[in-house]
Amino acid sequence: MLLVGSGLLLASFIKLQSTPRASRCTASPAPSSTSRRSATRPRPAGGLLLPGHRAVARQPAGEAAAATLSLPISGFGPRGVYAVEGRPIPPTSQRAIAAINFVSEDYFALLQIPLQAGRLFAPTDLEKSPGVVVINASFAKRLFPDKSSAVGQVLLRGQKADIKLEIVGIGAT
Repeated sequence: MLLVGSGLLLASFIKLQSTPRASRCTASPAPSSTSRRSATRPRPAGGLLLPGHRAVARQPAGEAAAATLSLPISGFGPRGVYAVEGRPIPPTSQRAIAAINFVSEDYFALLQIPLQAGRLFAPTDLEKSPGVVVINASFAKRLFPDKSSAVGQVLLRGQKADIKLEIVGIGAT
């Protein structure tokens, strides 16, 4: 297992090194008291508010920008327990854990992650709208092996399984 994991890590590292350095840039802005979201202010799709990410794309050297809580393969980011609506909800300690990432609606296009089914986040997915989620294909197959598509199914998140998130899309990764 260690050898296989090391090989996969090395292959990912080599692929990342072949990406032109000038084409990707990441930044981690420090939150300020003036940039905090108010309860009435809409949030971008996916729930993350980084007000400057669109301004980056408007810069002369900027082509596109997206906001995310954690970068792919960084190993950092929140995780949470989940259950599937309509199935028995096990105690919290027995529920499966999944990585959670909050992203802006342009995240998938920027990272060239193709959509396999459903839709991506939209500007209309606001804080007061019903919760939506885009999951990856392997997660969809694991959760719903007997269904042709997981789109339309509902995940229950949180300790009390009281946060409903409708699966609106499946990314190809």
